[in-house]
Amino acid sequence: ERKRATDDASGNDSEYNSVSPRPAQANAADTMSTTKAASEDTETRSEQVDHETPPASMENAAPAMKLSKTKTPEAPPPKAAGPSPTSTKEDRSPLARVDIRVGEILTAKPHPDADALYVEEIDIGRDSGPVTVCSGLRKYIPDAAELLGPCIVVANLKPVKMRGIVSEAMVLCATSADGTQVELVKPPPGAKPGDRVYFPGTDADRDNQPDAQLNPKKKIFEKVAEHFRTSTDPSCEARYGDIPFTTDKGPCRAATIQGGTIR
Repeated sequence: ERKRATDDASGNDSEYNSVSPRPAQANAADTMSTTKAASEDTETRSEQVDHETPPASMENAAPAMKLSKTKTPEAPPPKAAGPSPTSTKEDRSPLARVDIRVGEILTAKPHPDADALYVEEIDIGRDSGPVTVCSGLRKYIPDAAELLGPCIVVANLKPVKMRGIVSEAMVLCATSADGTQVELVKPPPGAKPGDRVYFPGTDADRDNQPDAQLNPKKKIFEKVAEHFRTSTDPSCEARYGDIPFTTDKGPCRAATIQGGTIR
């Protein structure tokens, strides 16, 4: 169990200096009279044309107004997309994104700066070697030697520093209903470090590929862990809901805790 004790373009103004010629002034009274008469005649004809021939814009006004009242039908809402043939991270359940592996605790010792923590070296089948894990188990399992051996770990959590030591994974443990008893969840005999723990009948089955690393802001593991428990029968089988934690060698179990939580 890992109980974390806790990233201006300018332009030139154009200057318009064109000068209009001054209109010639008429000197003769008959010229002014003639101009005035011609103007009045033009206005009269213009009024006649206005009354006789309606402008094209008036002819089209009524149809335009009629069309504007016609309501454009709304497009139907888009249909929900069906399942994609190519699965992506967001298509999968949170459970399918969590990488749970068989591990083996090689060493365990008290954390030098935290009374509640152990520091363990755990083989989870990586070529790079064992991972370091900090677990808050000293209160429940005082003897570090009892931790040595097979275990189950969440292997794709983001590493976090715990009192100066970087913890790279989480050991899964069962806790009794009253919170007083804690036990490691263990794989079946014959399971090897690095073996996958999967959940048959779900998208987290044997062929699933979990995320390389979970985003802690998404709380993916926390959503999944709400459904981790041990069975209420004497088998103490580790389960997600009613689905067992499964390896190729069989299911994983706690030793004695029935109906407990798993963290």
